[in-house]
Amino acid sequence: MGILFLLFFVISPIILLYTAGYRYDTQNHIILQTGVISIDVRPNTAVVYIGDNAVVGSLPLRITNVAPGSYPVRIEATGYRTFYADLTVKSSETAFIRNLTLVREYEPVPFFIPINNANATFFSPNGRYLLEQQTDQLITTNIETAEQRIFQTKGDLHLSPFDESFVDIISVSSSWRIELQKLNATHNSNNVLIPKSNQVLSWHWNKGARSPSIYANVGNTIWRIENGRREEIGTVTNDNGLWYVDDRSVLWQLANTNILEQVKNPDLHLQIEPGVQSIIDISDERILLQYPDVIRVYDRRTNHMQSISGKREHMRYSQERQLWILTAGNELWEISDRGDVRLLERVGDTITSAYAIPNTTYIAYSTPKSVVLLDTFFGLRYILIKEGISPIVHGASNNPKRILYEQENMYFTIAIE
Repeated sequence: MGILFLLFFVISPIILLYTAGYRYDTQNHIILQTGVISIDVRPNTAVVYIGDNAVVGSLPLRITNVAPGSYPVRIEATGYRTFYADLTVKSSETAFIRNLTLVREYEPVPFFIPINNANATFFSPNGRYLLEQQTDQLITTNIETAEQRIFQTKGDLHLSPFDESFVDIISVSSSWRIELQKLNATHNSNNVLIPKSNQVLSWHWNKGARSPSIYANVGNTIWRIENGRREEIGTVTNDNGLWYVDDRSVLWQLANTNILEQVKNPDLHLQIEPGVQSIIDISDERILLQYPDVIRVYDRRTNHMQSISGKREHMRYSQERQLWILTAGNELWEISDRGDVRLLERVGDTITSAYAIPNTTYIAYSTPKSVVLLDTFFGLRYILIKEGISPIVHGASNNPKRILYEQENMYFTIAIE
């Protein structure tokens, strides 16, 4: 009987600790609380393996009472490429695999787009529209529906790098006529007249606007143009043409060769390296400036500066992720609005183009011989096109998730979901 009582008092605490989520670490001879594995993946028909054992249950999965340690994870689905990762579970913490989209094993699909003897052909930022610019009109083709529209243009046409809109800037006697238009709009463009001055019109896109919007400088007066209206933002005092309106509608200017200041509050300024050519972007946490062949990122919180070889024309902005993607020779960088700068990839060839795929952690990029899908969260690479002939990635769509690229004067799509 005494032995039974002894066993009861020894085993009972062990059972209680076990059911409460504690495990004994035999290597370090300590008791640790267990962790959790949480997995969410598309498609939801995928099968998750931890080690060689398939996990029973439907996605998303939450596996509790997992002993701390490293676990090999494999995720499979018919028609998709297999995903591999090692998850480290820590005591009292949750190890995640989330926002993962498995990559389809699709072959490229060619598609025909009528070309209308355009002076220039390019794509909208997300690859949804093919744009053909002629002398006095812009022809748009919806890649998904093949629907075409014709916009009459009369001036200097520019496509927004942030959304599916464009601006037509027209010189009319003593005024500038600014016409803003969304590519999918069913109504006429928003027209605004701004009086001319002796100074050439300079302007930039309003990055955070929900509708097509620009900031324009006429005679050192800065105007916001949006929804058929103009609003005066402020006046710059410099004559170097270097000014910018940030995400909070705060006007900045280059006061001299090395001081970037807020116009209404000059005490809020940043000392920078001389030689800046243009202001690319200003957010709450960082400032992007173009120098000759170099982009400099200034952290507004720490005054730290980082230089990256590259040019503004090799940058693309992802509204969803709130970051810039920069192709710089054989390197691929991301620069977030929070000020984080990360080298994503360094390859043995030139990276010719790159686009973020919406609602995923993927970036598709091309080299002179390949198209690669990079998972920026897990660091995985999927070679979609190998030994191609100068493929160029032109965009990535959200629904369905696919990549648009050009090769040998033909256009192709390749699905990843």
